[in-house]
Amino acid sequence: MRRTNLGTLRFARESRHDRLLRLPNVVGTGLGVKRRGGDVINTAALVVFVDRKLPLTDLRTSSHVPAYVEHGGQRIPTDVVEIGELRLEFGAAPYFISDLATKGVVTAFARTEGMFHIVSCAHCLRGEDGDPHTISPIGVWDAAQNKYVEVGQTMFAVEAPGFGLPGNFGFVDAGFAGLVHREMIDQARSAPPLPIGPPPRRGLAVVGRGAGAPIEGAIDAVEAVILGRRTDMLIRMTGAGSFPGHSGMLWRTKSGLGVGVHTYGAQFVTGGGSRYSLATGIRRVARQLQVDLFDPG
Repeated sequence: MRRTNLGTLRFARESRHDRLLRLPNVVGTGLGVKRRGGDVINTAALVVFVDRKLPLTDLRTSSHVPAYVEHGGQRIPTDVVEIGELRLEFGAAPYFISDLATKGVVTAFARTEGMFHIVSCAHCLRGEDGDPHTISPIGVWDAAQNKYVEVGQTMFAVEAPGFGLPGNFGFVDAGFAGLVHREMIDQARSAPPLPIGPPPRRGLAVVGRGAGAPIEGAIDAVEAVILGRRTDMLIRMTGAGSFPGHSGMLWRTKSGLGVGVHTYGAQFVTGGGSRYSLATGIRRVARQLQVDLFDPG
């Protein structure tokens, strides 16, 4: 049996995407892996996202998602994933970074022309006027003082949908704030360069760290289109998943290489956590912001 490569998956999706979207509850497609009972059984599948799964008996046969699609003489299995709604995961919990209106996580430090910055999602830098492109004060949570300490102000943000092309596929939601707080500047100055891994691949195990325990997961799909939104990768999380306040969280490989930045959560489970993370490739974030990234530790 021939191994299905990413290029073949791309062509299969391009030829089936619009047709699949006409089926009941289908909201998107992605280049992913086939799971059964949570376990990967095939390293290549055309993932079909639905807002909710319905019993096959409730659907006409013509409305079923096909078990496989054919392309170039190959049978490519499909995998139906219930995705539900998407939510930007900024929140009110006392996490690392705050624009005094929304809260998230510091992704990395950055340096530009002798200045030092903290990087996070653009939507975590909106400020009270709701606009990440205007100047807003930025605070970092100080556990000892049990409050946010102002460390700087927003300087630059990028919000873009992506071009849907390999290497520049999904949305970018990122920005940085200039630091004026001496202790934070010293941390940024002494931080080592952020090691960045190769482009994300299906099945890659990753770890993210928010304000609490690490969150483990694996990349289930790349180059996904969900509810009209393009994303570089879709990460399936184990355990309680992510919560509001995790926006900006850096996903790494098990060896510590940067992979992506968590922005959206999806498929909300008992307790309010998200089962899936929609993330932007960290290499693209650095390129869009035109900065060198440094490891926040």
